[in-house]
Amino acid sequence: MNIQLIKRSHGTKSLFHCLWVLTILGSPPDMLIGAIVNTCPNAQLVAPPASVRQGQFSHNDRISVFNEQQDVLLAGPVTVDARDPGTYDQNSDLVSFVIPAGTRVSSHYIHYDSQAVFGHASSGCVTFDQPIIGVVERDSNLNITNTLGAQGVDYPGFLSDRGFELGAGADDRFTITSDRRTLIIDRVWTLAGVDDLRVITCEDDAIASFTLPAQASFCEPIWLDGSDSWSEIDYFLEVFETDSVCNDQVVGAYWSGWFPGPVGLINLRDHFDFPVPGIYRVKLAVTNDCTDWNEAVQCITIPLGIDCNNNGVPDECESVLDILGGEIDDCALPLDDAQPGSELLAYFATLTNDIREFDDASGDKLFGHTFEGLSGVLGSIELEIHLKAVTECCYGPQNDIIALQRGASGFSWSRRIGTEPGIPGLLNHEWDYGSDDVILLDLTQLPMVDGTTIDLRSQIQADGRLDVYVQDDTGVDYIRLIISNDCNANGVPDDCELNREMLEGVHDDFALPVENVNPGPELQIHLDTLAAGPRDFDQAGCDEAFGHTITGIPATFSDLTLEIHLKSSCAGSQNDAISLQYAGPSFLWGHRIGTEDGIPGLVDDRWLNGSDEVIELNLKALPVSGGAFFDLTQQIRATGRLDVYVQDDTAVDYIRLWIDNDCNANGIPDDCELCSCANGDMNGDGTVNGLDLQVFLNAYLGFGTSYEICAGDFDGSAFLDAGDVAAFVGVLIGC
Repeated sequence: MNIQLIKRSHGTKSLFHCLWVLTILGSPPDMLIGAIVNTCPNAQLVAPPASVRQGQFSHNDRISVFNEQQDVLLAGPVTVDARDPGTYDQNSDLVSFVIPAGTRVSSHYIHYDSQAVFGHASSGCVTFDQPIIGVVERDSNLNITNTLGAQGVDYPGFLSDRGFELGAGADDRFTITSDRRTLIIDRVWTLAGVDDLRVITCEDDAIASFTLPAQASFCEPIWLDGSDSWSEIDYFLEVFETDSVCNDQVVGAYWSGWFPGPVGLINLRDHFDFPVPGIYRVKLAVTNDCTDWNEAVQCITIPLGIDCNNNGVPDECESVLDILGGEIDDCALPLDDAQPGSELLAYFATLTNDIREFDDASGDKLFGHTFEGLSGVLGSIELEIHLKAVTECCYGPQNDIIALQRGASGFSWSRRIGTEPGIPGLLNHEWDYGSDDVILLDLTQLPMVDGTTIDLRSQIQADGRLDVYVQDDTGVDYIRLIISNDCNANGVPDDCELNREMLEGVHDDFALPVENVNPGPELQIHLDTLAAGPRDFDQAGCDEAFGHTITGIPATFSDLTLEIHLKSSCAGSQNDAISLQYAGPSFLWGHRIGTEDGIPGLVDDRWLNGSDEVIELNLKALPVSGGAFFDLTQQIRATGRLDVYVQDDTAVDYIRLWIDNDCNANGIPDDCELCSCANGDMNGDGTVNGLDLQVFLNAYLGFGTSYEICAGDFDGSAFLDAGDVAAFVGVLIGC
């Protein structure tokens, strides 16, 4: 589904619109038409004059109005003095509102210069085809915004009383109408000088438009294409579980966040886990930071994935997927059914041979089997096949082949099984009567006769299947397809990514816009007792606590490390603290950030306004008073969540949870099971010396990271014991 609003091109108006303006105003040949669509006495639309300095373009009754620059992007921020609808007749009515750089605006000038001896007053109105987002009235701001002036016009520099005079004893006043389209000059009076205003308008055409697949598999990337959206400033995304009509939120996961535009192509999985199969509502809202706001909504279905090996886990989410065709029984009877797909069956229909099942060792038959439903993101894929050549009969198996992936123009890959004189095969020997072999094929680099290789993954992934064909005097015992998925599509098979990270917020050094926090229900109970907050990621300020919950933490971890980037944003932060895991009525662990009045903190220095630090916490060995440590990991393992709370004059850029996995739950970190890393180099600096001693002692006492345990576990027991002490000392003293 493509939800789209029609976008008007910048700087263009319809022919009807232009004719309407000409009818109302008339137009001398040199007049700029397009932004001011109406005036009322005594305001008059004029061509930009040569000068608007005092006495250069004067009239006792006429208020001269003209267009300046139109449809331009602000190179820098612009400060205006009035923005909201209402009447401005007192200096206290004025504001200082900043229109940010990058906003697309048009500017217009209001000029009154009476030369009457005893002064003169006038009034009028000006209507624009775009909303008013600011009026510049103060003398200094008029001078600064001369950069938006019309080309060839001589403007005053800094001039006292250049703007309207508001307040007691002054008679100037103006009104912005409720629709922001008209500026009414209620009264302007001058004796010897000028009264000027500059009006900033902005095109009212922010567009929300995106495409999203109607359905996606449980783990694959989900691409939202917002390239047709338009916003000068920001966009907002929201995703939550919904009902069958894509309306209300149901109990389940929710996420939202602000981002700087433009929208472009976004993988929603970079921000939201889509934790369970279901229907999810996606909303995109865009703003041009003027007055316009548009949004579009679409739903996407995440079904339970295909489960080819029938183990209850969607295949896309298994780091290693093992699918078996036939039975591993050395061709024992009864025969096992082969299941050729439609492409293979169409090919077989063109031939006269009979079709062979698994375990069939008779001659002159064709074997075909198709693995269906391969919808994951493939990291690596191997095909294991047990072949047996027929006994004496037929024309002989010497020229038999294996072929893969049948398409309209033939097989994508094929190769002779045995080697014949001058013709290399998959095996380095002949394939003759009675030959028996198990062949393993890496489908990411299938060998060609010329010595090159081809990668069949992209075609398998596109087709969602793998066809296997064997011709024609060779029987097949079984076929096994072994897939290592790459669900995050980073090019590394998931079973090779033993450790992972969970990033909350954006690692952007407190750059705006902020990212929303998402406190869990337990932490929210505490936040509800506070007067203010919670503050969002990147949000500076005083007396607002930060609260966020990391959810979906797998129970298979061996170690957890929390990284958090903090910056004090207010005076009075000396006593600020980090607290973890709310378990009402208090947190399970808390510690002051800075060191103060003899009380040690997480950092060695005082935590003062402007202090900035990235702090790492080993959640298995959190420091507590008296030099002891506290292990929070068992409580996290039980709940699958981590509450992070920061109080209350300190801002948070991001938090990152580093996870060392132990997927087989044998107590040995997975990264230690793939290599022999026990060498005594406890701190990882490449040498074993006295610097490793304290690290070894901490690990021996139960406060080591997965690497430290691995480096000191000489006897392979998954923890450090007396046997490891002796081995470590031996390495340390060089014997």
